[in-house]
Amino acid sequence: MLFGSTTGWAVFLVKEIPGIVTLSAGKHKSYTVNKRRLCTMATKVYAAMTIANWFLVRHAAEMRADDGIDPMTQMKLHKLLYYAQGVHLAVTDAPLFSDDLLAWQHGPVVRSLYDRYKGQRTLDTPITAQEAADYDQVESDQNAAEILEAVYDRYGEYSAAQLREMTHAEAPWAETPHNEVISQDLIERFFKQNIVIQ
Repeated sequence: MLFGSTTGWAVFLVKEIPGIVTLSAGKHKSYTVNKRRLCTMATKVYAAMTIANWFLVRHAAEMRADDGIDPMTQMKLHKLLYYAQGVHLAVTDAPLFSDDLLAWQHGPVVRSLYDRYKGQRTLDTPITAQEAADYDQVESDQNAAEILEAVYDRYGEYSAAQLREMTHAEAPWAETPHNEVISQDLIERFFKQNIVIQ
């Protein structure tokens, strides 16, 4: 079953993404992303807009390579940020970006991103110099870049509507009162238990 209860969805995710991220314990906590072993060290915390710009540039590159790819939508970008934050919290015990995720009607939303793109459904404008600079900045951070690439590879193929349904079936959104901040502890716990293979 693709969509269903939170428990059913979590089982589906674990079965569908074996090895997206695998944690191992030892002298230093390390993880494997896309078959590449990385150590967790001090991680940089970005602004959500910087991470959003990484996704926009990555998606634009995919659209150039394949005419069949739909433009990025604001809703999809919010959901990709949620998954990126969750995976990063689960593998590094630290947030990827500093902005809060809010439990809005259509799933997790970053307020600053919503304010920036208010009224825009699709985000298909040419890549700006700032977006390209943000992409390069994140790409220079091997840990963040590997996690984002894994998240994009796993969730980028879904439509905004599918991602909305997925987030609605997951505890962080479902257990947070409407319009309230989704706790990073709740996100981290859920992703450690259900998304990241430990």
